[in-house]
Amino acid sequence: MNTYTVEKVLMGRLPTGSDLITGLTELCQAEGIQAGQVSLIGALRSAKLGWWDDQNQVYHDFTVDHTTEILHGAGNISLLDGKPFVHLHLTLSHGDHPAIGGHVFEGCEVYVTEYIITALKGEPMTRHMDQATGLKLWKADSK
Repeated sequence: MNTYTVEKVLMGRLPTGSDLITGLTELCQAEGIQAGQVSLIGALRSAKLGWWDDQNQVYHDFTVDHTTEILHGAGNISLLDGKPFVHLHLTLSHGDHPAIGGHVFEGCEVYVTEYIITALKGEPMTRHMDQATGLKLWKADSK
């Protein structure tokens, strides 16, 4: 377990038409953020989400090709291959349809997205291949 203190909190809005993950990642790079928490709300023109198939150890992605409301967006920032990596999940809704959600991939076009990024001060977590799951994860806490 790592211990952190809050270094700074950024609040803002991504440009309409930008890619959600690319925009957040570029913001983290520009601000030197290597550890943190992401929260966001708003709407997307389109989305690319997915879910992890633990039996076959692959992501299955799907595209939502219409405007959706972001009911909740939550994620974290750590390092992958020495660079800031934004790991984000979304819950989306559209009209009278049930909510959908999943892991966020590049390919989510922003309509209106307001974010809060809490940048943390401390040794950043680093993602490594976990052989048991097939995912690039933080190392598990030792017991």
